[in-house]
Amino acid sequence: MTYNVYADVILLNNFTMDFLLLTTVQRMMKLKARKGGIVLASLAGAFYALAVILIPLPVFFVQTFFTCAGMSTLMTLLAFRLNSPAAVLRAIAGLYLAAVLAAGIMEFFRPFGWFSAFWLYAAAALACAWLLPVLWRAAGRSAIRGRELCEVTIACGEFCVKARALIDTGNHLTEPVSGKPVSILAGDAGRELLENAQGCLLVPYRSVGKDGGLLPAVRADRMEIQGSGWKQTVERPLIAVSARPLSREDSYQMLLNEKFWM
Repeated sequence: MTYNVYADVILLNNFTMDFLLLTTVQRMMKLKARKGGIVLASLAGAFYALAVILIPLPVFFVQTFFTCAGMSTLMTLLAFRLNSPAAVLRAIAGLYLAAVLAAGIMEFFRPFGWFSAFWLYAAAALACAWLLPVLWRAAGRSAIRGRELCEVTIACGEFCVKARALIDTGNHLTEPVSGKPVSILAGDAGRELLENAQGCLLVPYRSVGKDGGLLPAVRADRMEIQGSGWKQTVERPLIAVSARPLSREDSYQMLLNEKFWM
């Protein structure tokens, strides 16, 4: 049996989808992209897909390993500036989450004949680009249920303060120079942290329906986040201090940045 392989179609399809997935991961996980990195990573993924078809690897396990471990790692390293092995693993996990969601969206269009013409396929890809972030956020909100409230211990020199925190998927606050995530602490704990810290910086913020402003922030030495069955340690976190309470009846005193659950 003879098969016709259209290299241009394979390259275009894989490049388009890889570019879409990497762009979604970069936007949703707030990753720093290398200059031209997403394009380069998408090209690498597209040529790898073509190479696997033209020269199949002899053992399925080997092919799966190179695809799932090798190429996904290479693509994330080419696309993003990742400063630790944990960050690489999170980016790979995000890439596979985006791939699963995108596959589900594209399969929705298949029975309606959307892949029969180039312009229909392009329309399906655009619809996927619009729906993918929506489903990503929904998946994120579902994954975080049951672990929203947690106990946080912040160490700043010899001073230590504890607070109950909410992992807030709407907290995108970052320090504008470094781009690092900023959590918000209020109440007595916030005032004590500000008093015992050596120096502070100002972080601009904006909130829905309200004017923006500046929040004083300190760089603590360490922050330990303890939830139900899980624990995370963050080195050198940025903590902004709010003069206003964050919750009614003081059910929590801190809003953790969304990046700490990604």
